[in-house]
Amino acid sequence: MTARITSEYLLQRLRELLDQKPVRSLSVSDFTQQTVVSRSTVYRYFPGGMLDLYQTLFLHLSLNLKQHEIDNWSRLVQHCVHYVDCHRLRSLNFYQLAHCEFPRQFWLNEVESILINFFQIIPQKALVSRILEKNPYELDFIAGGLLYHWDAWFENNLVTDPQIVIQKLIHGYQYINYQLQNETIQL
Repeated sequence: MTARITSEYLLQRLRELLDQKPVRSLSVSDFTQQTVVSRSTVYRYFPGGMLDLYQTLFLHLSLNLKQHEIDNWSRLVQHCVHYVDCHRLRSLNFYQLAHCEFPRQFWLNEVESILINFFQIIPQKALVSRILEKNPYELDFIAGGLLYHWDAWFENNLVTDPQIVIQKLIHGYQYINYQLQNETIQL
């Protein structure tokens, strides 16, 4: 292969593979056969093999989401659901491959990270910070609820109408709005 191989190239090839057909498993050997790169090249950029590739791909998607700086929960949820709906096969494949590989805490941490990033750009960020300082487990509670609805959609192979998923995820945030209103009244 004459093209210069980089980590970004390998990530792009992974995206392409996930877009082609349903995948139940994907080893480094499978990946190298389909991408015509050597195992040593994969391990040079991703020492943990496929797990590192999956994690890096997810972190790229997460970073992309955080860069949008969407300060409205409904738009943030719609953006995420729309991405999955537009990339159904890739999303399902990624879910099948990575969901089992990463511990539940990884997913909770990622959802919490997205929430924290969102809380930093909304107008009520100081109020949210006070609420979370007083009740540090609120973030776990909210992230767990959001993750539950997200998992249910994927476990159902994305059959549920995306608008229903959006509504469920938006309702998860209504708890925070309730807390914000309650905190404002108490101040």
